[in-house]
Amino acid sequence: MKTIFIPLLTVLFFSCRPQESTEPPVAAPTTETNLKRVTTGPLQTKTVTHNIACTGRVEVPPTDLISVHARVAGQVSGLKYLPGDYVRRGTQLLRVTNPELIEKQRLLLETRARLASAQRELDRQTTLNNGQATTQAALDAAAAEVALNQASYGGLKQELLAYGIDVAQLEAAGEFQSSVGVYAAGAGYVHAVTTNQGQMVGPDDELLKIADTKHLHLELNVPSKEVAAVRKGQKVQFQLPFNDLRGIATVEKINPMVDAATATLNVHCHFEGDLPEGLVPGLFLNATIFTGERSLTGLPLDAVVKEGQNWFGFRFIDGTYEKTALRQAEAMDDFVTFTSEAGGDWVTGGAYYLAEAEE
Repeated sequence: MKTIFIPLLTVLFFSCRPQESTEPPVAAPTTETNLKRVTTGPLQTKTVTHNIACTGRVEVPPTDLISVHARVAGQVSGLKYLPGDYVRRGTQLLRVTNPELIEKQRLLLETRARLASAQRELDRQTTLNNGQATTQAALDAAAAEVALNQASYGGLKQELLAYGIDVAQLEAAGEFQSSVGVYAAGAGYVHAVTTNQGQMVGPDDELLKIADTKHLHLELNVPSKEVAAVRKGQKVQFQLPFNDLRGIATVEKINPMVDAATATLNVHCHFEGDLPEGLVPGLFLNATIFTGERSLTGLPLDAVVKEGQNWFGFRFIDGTYEKTALRQAEAMDDFVTFTSEAGGDWVTGGAYYLAEAEE
């Protein structure tokens, strides 16, 4: 083994005459010395507790989130609820006024009167036909008139009922109604109000949104590289942002497709036990999925080098070191796991010195 001594000279200017340094020489380490520190061996396996760090958001199930619409176009009145108010199923939220509703009610009453008249004529023609005092054509015409009026009356009645008109009150007292109520289809808290008094609205306009917060759930976004490790029934620990409040959830459903835009998988979780204070719909959370132990193949951190975002190892083949890019490499404490189909010996320590020798 050769050791190269490089003399260290210090030039001093004293009385314009150079003087030699009396410092002892410093030995520079050679490549051969460094290579003796490199160890080789097969790829290593390590059993680790694998946890998946991800983010998520508190959501209300679509079945518990109600959009409120008016069934007819008109002007809003009687609006009295604000976000945060609790409403029960069937509560009147507002009214919508439209004078055109009166015309349909008039047509209903007129059609009902014509139906009654047509029914009386059919009864008379039936009696005459039994005594052979009328023609079959007259009887058929009376029956057709009854059928036509029944169809018109039934259609108008169902249309007015769908709008929210009290048809029974209309037929009993003849009171025309120019406005209809808009009611809560389910119980919950008013989440949003997107209309105001006097506004003209149509059936396509969302007026309010009601959220039932009894069945909150957690929607997680899991990185695509961790998809294979996620299973139904795994425990999830979540933490509220900006404080130490924590809770537990369970993986219930796993979306079978990765979102191409975000490269994440949607995982649906149910909360367990008492929920922390401040857990409200729309809140973003940090979460950890506990997937249990798994066996990983890789190398110690001392056996690899990192260049930019890429990891490299060294295969030992026929007495030489072959620098190899590591696929899907991931550092876990002092161990780097990666995907490899190559067997044989690898550098298991001292990779730094090989990288230094390349420079």
